[in-house]
Amino acid sequence: MFSRKRTFHIVAAGAAISMLAIGSPATAAGLHPGKVSLPIAAWGHKSIQTVDITMSTAQEFTAPTKLRAGWVTFRVGAADSDYHGFDVMRVNPGHTLDEVLNDLQLGLSGDLASTALGARQLVRDGTLLGGVVTSAYAPMEATLPLTPGTYYMVDFAEFDTANPVNVHTLQVVGHMDWSGMPAFDSVVGMYMNSEDMPAFAAPDNFSAQGTFFVYGQGDELHEATFRPTQPGVTDAYITEFYSALDAGLPTGPSPWTDAQHGFNAMSPGQFAVFHLDLPPGRYALACYVPSDETGRAHAHMGMHQMVTLN
Repeated sequence: MFSRKRTFHIVAAGAAISMLAIGSPATAAGLHPGKVSLPIAAWGHKSIQTVDITMSTAQEFTAPTKLRAGWVTFRVGAADSDYHGFDVMRVNPGHTLDEVLNDLQLGLSGDLASTALGARQLVRDGTLLGGVVTSAYAPMEATLPLTPGTYYMVDFAEFDTANPVNVHTLQVVGHMDWSGMPAFDSVVGMYMNSEDMPAFAAPDNFSAQGTFFVYGQGDELHEATFRPTQPGVTDAYITEFYSALDAGLPTGPSPWTDAQHGFNAMSPGQFAVFHLDLPPGRYALACYVPSDETGRAHAHMGMHQMVTLN
C-alpha cells in the first residue's frame, strides 16, 4: 500500500489562475468549488491545436502521430451509443508501457481486489492526463497541456476483453508553449476529504455547453462524468442505492436514465480544461474510478453530486 500524501497541491494551476471562491466546506480544505473570474485577458484568444476523434465499437479510431508541445484540444465524439473512454497517457520514468496497460487491465476488470491493485500500481507506473467518456449526443473537448515527449492514446472500452488493446503512439515535439490556455467559467476539483473519502469541489449548476477547469489533488485517480438521473433523485438516494447494491440487498428503482459522459480518468497532480455538450437536465457529477484500497468505484463511496445543466 502506498503512503498517503493528502497535502499535495497543484502549484502550476494555483499560480496560473486567480479564483473567486464561493463559501463551502471545500473552501476550508483549500479547494475551489465553483465559479471563477478570469483576470488574464489573453486566455482563450490563441488558436489551439485541435484533434478530431470519432470512437466506434465497429472500427478503431484514428489519431495523429505527431503534435507540437502546448495546449491540445481533443474533440472526441462517438459513432454509436456504446461506452468509450478516450484517454491520453504517458509512462513514468523507470517503468514500461506494458506495466501501464496491465494496470489498466486490472483496474477495469471488475474484480475488486484487481481493480484496487491496478489503481495503486497505475499511479506509480504511468500518468493519465485525462480525456473524454463519449456521448452520441455531441462531441466533447478535453484540452490538455502536452509537454515534449511520448504519449499513448487508448479506448478504455477495449480493456478486459478478449481482443488486444489498440494503442496509438503520439510524439510531442518542440518547446512547451503555456500561452493560449482556453477560457473557462467553472472549476471542478477532485480530492480526498478530511475523512479520506473521495469528493468533488464543484458548483451545483453548469452550462450544458459550458467549459470548466478540472484538477486532481491527493494520490488517487479521479474522473468528472455527468450521469442523467430520474426525476426527484437526490444525493442521499444515490448513496442508499449504492450501499444496498454493494451489500447485496434489495434496492429501490435505479436513479439513472443513461450511462455517464464527460471527463475521463486523470492522475493526481494533473489539470485540464473540459468543454461539455450534453442535453440540459438533472445529472449526478460522478467518479467511477476504483478506490486503490477497496476497488469500489468512488461513486459508490459517495463521490457524486447532484447538478443541473442549463
